[in-house]
Amino acid sequence: MVAAYAEPVLTTGGRGSALRVKLLNNLLFAAIAQLTLGGVEAGKALGIEESALLDALAVSSGGSTVGRYITARGGAQPFIATVTPYLRKDVEACGDVAAEAGVDLSTLLTAARSGPIRLGRPSPSETELLHEDHH
Repeated sequence: MVAAYAEPVLTTGGRGSALRVKLLNNLLFAAIAQLTLGGVEAGKALGIEESALLDALAVSSGGSTVGRYITARGGAQPFIATVTPYLRKDVEACGDVAAEAGVDLSTLLTAARSGPIRLGRPSPSETELLHEDHH
């Protein structure tokens, strides 16, 4: 039944693990998107056209799926407009799940929130966990 909605179907572990895998995937996607978009901004500042940089990244070691998605959306701004509400929701959900589990994802969350896409601030539960860890 599940294969009708997604392919491939992966076994990720016990009950609830697939949601946690999805949230971590989306958190990594957000972080990589921020880095890629930061690279696009740096390229523009260096006089490199966005499309030329994205084309080069598509066949280079610095490329990622994100770069292909940016190209498919028609560039950085249309990509940002499309993904922001979804990534904001998933980054916040991932932060909440991690805080509830007592897991420190501060490095990933910082990367996901730092860059051209405005993905918000830490949730209250994350802020509490971060303060507990540093006292």
